Amino acid sequence: MSEITFFEPDRHQLHFEQDSVVVNQFRLEKEGQFIAQHAHTYDHTSMLALGKARVFIGDDLLGDFEAPCGIPVKANCFHTIVALTDGVLLYCILNTHGIPHEQLETELIAVRNPLEKVLA
Repeated sequence: MSEITFFEPDRHQLHFEQDSVVVNQFRLEKEGQFIAQHAHTYDHTSMLALGKARVFIGDDLLGDFEAPCGIPVKANCFHTIVALTDGVLLYCILNTHGIPHEQLETELIAVRNPLEKVLA
């Protein structure tokens, strides 16, 4: 794998919300880019639309995934996603159950990087 680099988009690159469903799009252009480990207060699905990605839940490897596939993530579980190929396209999909998305979005960013020991 090429160099691991942190990816911090402007929160997300596309945001769509309708009928209590929120979709956020993320692009990881280069192999090795990753979305920082974080947790949400709600369950959601990360839909891998293009490419291959490695997913960690906390320090544990959940697995390597190839598009197209959905990756369920439980509430309050810290997770991170690493691009294994260039051009990874990912959609995070959640149901707000009528609660305003802004109220639900209490995202926590971990200060540590679990990838350092796993991918070294």
